[in-house]
Amino acid sequence: MPGTINSDLVFDDTARLGNGPGTHVLIIGVGKYAYGRDMAESLVAGDLAQLTSAPISAKAMADWFIRSFRNTAAPLATVSLLISEAQPNPYPSPVPGANCNYQVPPATLEQVKAATKRWADRGESHHDNMAVFYFCGHGASLSQQTCLLLEDFGNPDAAYDAGIDVNILRATMKNSTAIRQAYLLDCCRTDADDIYQHEERLGSRIVSVQPLQGGRRVPAQQFVLFPTLDGEEAFGISNQVSLFTRSIIDAMDFAAADNSTGVWLTTTGRLLDSVDRLVKIRVPARLINRSKPNALDAVSFDFNEVDEPRLARSYVTISNLDFWGQVELQCVDPSGSHPAQKKHSMHWAPESCCPFALSEGRWQFHGVMQTQPPPSVNSSERILRAPVAYVTLEVVE
Repeated sequence: MPGTINSDLVFDDTARLGNGPGTHVLIIGVGKYAYGRDMAESLVAGDLAQLTSAPISAKAMADWFIRSFRNTAAPLATVSLLISEAQPNPYPSPVPGANCNYQVPPATLEQVKAATKRWADRGESHHDNMAVFYFCGHGASLSQQTCLLLEDFGNPDAAYDAGIDVNILRATMKNSTAIRQAYLLDCCRTDADDIYQHEERLGSRIVSVQPLQGGRRVPAQQFVLFPTLDGEEAFGISNQVSLFTRSIIDAMDFAAADNSTGVWLTTTGRLLDSVDRLVKIRVPARLINRSKPNALDAVSFDFNEVDEPRLARSYVTISNLDFWGQVELQCVDPSGSHPAQKKHSMHWAPESCCPFALSEGRWQFHGVMQTQPPPSVNSSERILRAPVAYVTLEVVE
């Protein structure tokens, strides 16, 4: 039986890296809100729904960093994980042969403050470090302030404190030695101006970083990615990795990869573009105008390296999503070198595209409607190149 370790630090390679630069990751997933809906009564947090997707998404993000992240200049050094979920489950280490589980702490204000301090301290170890912060859960916006809500938000003793003030976090981390910083925030940003109209702020300062003595020669580069505009909902799928997190992982894994420098790698600038495309083609029709990724301080820097892609990951959809779920999508190699592939759209709901892994080259795309009388779907022929292709077939009624 695997052993259980009580710790938020689920990956630590600092001993092997020695005094060199590394990437330090902090991941927070909040699905359980102790004062949210169906829990303890709270005027402040009573409307917060419990989330099944957030803990799963946070664990998937931890898995990806441990298994797949590569950065020659700043190899993965540490991954810290905090999870709040209805039924706490150990996090099994994805390191081959590790044979251990981690009982990670809940994402309460006290635990988050402690873990964030340790993360920030680790970032101070080298001026070429990279710091990555990921959050999945509820969020709120108050005027120009964005707050990430933690498990104990709404506690009557300090109703508005258990949240992360993103503006303060970014501002204080500009003092950090870690020269590159990425903030990946998978949350709704509910407009709180009316709900909390008598409050000056939401959330708390969760970490303090003292400025370097004598200042820094090069300012920290910060990249901040949000899934939605203020006042809109983030899209999550019950008991599955959220659409936005899946799009971030796919972008880091292959969709944002480029070899213009001679090495296949992603940059934060390309992450924004790729996540935008992936979300746009995946999101259900009813939410198509409510899930646009946005970036603050969209500085572009090298993020991670990937293996040379051998396939064109192709996302195929139709122009009129009112008919999604009623069409069979077909990919045909006109040369006959590769077998045709077929997928029915109904099996990919609630997403609005079907993924195909296709060899590079010329492919024909067809759609066959199952409705009576059926509208027609125009075919399309494309020359595909790795790593990714987006195909939209026109529906003609």
